[in-house]
Amino acid sequence: MNTYSASEIPPYVCLSYVWVDFGPMWNRGRDFRETELEVPHFSHADTVDIAINNKQFPVKANLHAALVGLQKYLNGRPIWTDAICINQEDPTEKTVQVARMDEIYSAAEKVFIWLGRKHTERTAAMSILKAWPAFPEDPNNADIQFHGKKYTTAKEFFDATSTGSELISWLSLLRMVSESWWSRVWTVQEFILAKEYAFYYNGEEVPASELKKAMDWTYFAASHLSPKMVPHWVTFQPSIFELKKSGHKLHLLDVTMLGGTRMAGDPRDKVWAFLGITDPGTLGQTPLKPDYSNRNMGDFYLDIAQRLVNGDAGLLILSLVNHPLPRESYQFKSKKPIGNKLLDRHKAKKRFPKKEPDWAPLEEDLFDDALQPDWSGEGVGYPSWVPKMASAVATEPLFLKEMKAQKARGRPLYDRNWRVFHAASSVQGGYSLSGNGKTLSVSAHILDKITKLAPLPKKKEDEKAFYKTLRSWYPGRSRLADIPYPPHPSTTVPEALWRTLLTNIWLTTYPAPDACSEHFANYLARISDSASDAKHDLRSKHKPDPEEGDVFAIAVDDAGTDRVLFVTGKGYMGLGPARAELGDNVSLIAGAHVPFVLRKGTQGRILVGEAYVHGVMYGEAITKAEFQQAVIV
Repeated sequence: MNTYSASEIPPYVCLSYVWVDFGPMWNRGRDFRETELEVPHFSHADTVDIAINNKQFPVKANLHAALVGLQKYLNGRPIWTDAICINQEDPTEKTVQVARMDEIYSAAEKVFIWLGRKHTERTAAMSILKAWPAFPEDPNNADIQFHGKKYTTAKEFFDATSTGSELISWLSLLRMVSESWWSRVWTVQEFILAKEYAFYYNGEEVPASELKKAMDWTYFAASHLSPKMVPHWVTFQPSIFELKKSGHKLHLLDVTMLGGTRMAGDPRDKVWAFLGITDPGTLGQTPLKPDYSNRNMGDFYLDIAQRLVNGDAGLLILSLVNHPLPRESYQFKSKKPIGNKLLDRHKAKKRFPKKEPDWAPLEEDLFDDALQPDWSGEGVGYPSWVPKMASAVATEPLFLKEMKAQKARGRPLYDRNWRVFHAASSVQGGYSLSGNGKTLSVSAHILDKITKLAPLPKKKEDEKAFYKTLRSWYPGRSRLADIPYPPHPSTTVPEALWRTLLTNIWLTTYPAPDACSEHFANYLARISDSASDAKHDLRSKHKPDPEEGDVFAIAVDDAGTDRVLFVTGKGYMGLGPARAELGDNVSLIAGAHVPFVLRKGTQGRILVGEAYVHGVMYGEAITKAEFQQAVIV
């Protein structure tokens, strides 16, 4: 190991890798909601002693594998790696060096990207990738040759290969470009800043074109596969190849979104790890510098939110507010046999790192009492308008659904021109922060009060109860098809209902086509457990098929099962946030594209979250609206 002064630094290379490689995993645990326990293939405790200047120095097994596997490619050049070249136990040195990461990686002659330790599943995925066809320049006019067959569109190829054994191939490719190195925050900046780069697996170079191919197909497949099969963060992330190609610095809002979908040992790195590729003009007047000595996550969230709301992101950040329900609401019941569960827990306990509260990096605990608003409304808790990154995209914000429908990927998130919804975006009305930066004053119109509410069914077993609640809102013998939708009497309740459940977007099609009514009829037959009743209720010409109800159910999943269906006193129907309650106010906020649910408190309004409200999304309600100042605490 050598130390150089700034003027004496020779040509060097940098290593981009993950500190702890658990092996090929979906990493679904990056969501705050409990899921099936995923047992690591490798242990965090796997270390190897290496000799540095004649002294023993323990390094993680993945770093050791990289140093051994890349040795033949160094050609005598020194290699810089953070675990060795930064004293990780010194917060002051770490803070200084983290601020220089952009300088270190951009000055390197080349960045070596180590994709992880050898594993049979990774090796198999690499073999699949070699045989996989290139992604066509024009997905709708292609010449795809695969296993002796020809396909003229990407969709035709996907439809033919996404069932049976080939589906496993799709999932292998998808996981390959979303796990390990691809899932971490620091690797994005390291890749984008590289003058030259190369990917390596098992000591051999992997052509970047092959990995880009896998990522291109992944984004295509993500728009066609069920959200239950594709981790939701895959669709939120822009391709790192696209980011590098654009050459543009990232807006702080983009960083917030990107960081929220990736994993970090320290949650504050979900912003700090991108500072070298963030446009300074979007950070505000006060410089943003890492400070690992301040371990208060509330201060971190508030600082980022203030910078965003004072910049051109403005009120858009309110759509990132996603308050989780109490922790016990997300307990996951595994269907595995008890013996398998106990064995998995034993393995995971040995392979995951133990908690060392005295020195370990912070955790992003969204259920921390210090980060909760005062839901009673009697006092002032943590600012309800401040998003927390781990939950911000756990349920897809409406503007991301709009982006997919408008095919606006790559356009600035704050650009109003591609937006679909304009509930009150045309209304002039300022907003401002209080002197201490903790309360947000907006101009709001109370549209109505929630009088009926039902959580969306999270699983098939919940559907009958959901239907009974829904049907009880419209009692009597009247058919649903005969009930006019009060805000727009020319529309019936069934149409308002299915458009609301879809947020009027069918996959990537806006507005949702009328043909969706047939899918809804099948869904209603399924959840009511009676095709005859559904046919009667909807005045359908043909008896719906409950076996085909999956199609609409998947679309409801896509809308976000953490949301709740509600009806207001005036009959407005909408999808609201998980924390919505009876008596909450559905409100329009001047300058905002979507409505919000607000709760009245003694000190001001609590922001519960964004909403889709059928009949107001295109500005229908603003002509008679009376906007007044509202203070969000």
